[in-house]
Amino acid sequence: PGPYAGRVMEVAHSGSVSGVQRNRDAVKAMVDRGMKELVGSDDAVEAWRSFFKPGDRVGIKVVPVGKPDAISSPELIWEVIEGLKSAGVRARDILVFERYRNEFFDAKYLEHLPPEIHWEASSVQYDEAQLEIDGQMPGTPGKPRSPRLDHVAGYDREVFRELAYCQPAPHHDPNDDRRFRSHLSKIITQRVDKFISIPVLKDHRSAGVTL
Repeated sequence: PGPYAGRVMEVAHSGSVSGVQRNRDAVKAMVDRGMKELVGSDDAVEAWRSFFKPGDRVGIKVVPVGKPDAISSPELIWEVIEGLKSAGVRARDILVFERYRNEFFDAKYLEHLPPEIHWEASSVQYDEAQLEIDGQMPGTPGKPRSPRLDHVAGYDREVFRELAYCQPAPHHDPNDDRRFRSHLSKIITQRVDKFISIPVLKDHRSAGVTL
């Protein structure tokens, strides 16, 4: 749904990458061109304003798992942030997010994000059961839970999809119906009004391919 349903704009720039170094000016030129061609405008700022306005809370979904190079590049993230600002979105209303907190650190995103831009994750890190609605790490028998970590939003208890797949015992209790529920992150249901995905085409052991 939307005014540009199904439209895909492809842009390229011969100077965008040299080795593993990305040229930010070239990235900006590609983003500007893609936005203008998508909406049919001669002005990139007007193109951004066709989607975003002051007061919007905007999430930017990144992919940090293809380390070191197959991740959502910092250069592209910077240009998306600048595009949002040009449309009047306040820096404090921009949230960069991913599922796992530890992967933010592994991909070194915190070294690149402007200090005024907030970041958050749905949970601390991967665990086999994935039943912790608050996104924190589960405890183990006889031991207390680990201290709570910040920048972890958790999952929305009321918004979920029931799926047919679950882990075998001992990861999932056959008598626990939670094992079939995939809850949406609170980042999506409560923290943002709109979000932008910066995908990376890559292989996936379950789906085959993902972006």
